Amino acid sequence: MREEIQCSYDSLNSLRQLMAETNVSNDFYFDIRALHWP
Repeated sequence: MREEIQCSYDSLNSLRQLMAETNVSNDFYFDIRALHWP
């Protein structure tokens, strides 16, 4: 039971990290678009 909870916790952390990285990428691309199309 405890291992399942740990596995779910790790998956949640991975998902949060992925979303954080995606948000950073989106901000980065948005800045590029803002520069190219003011």
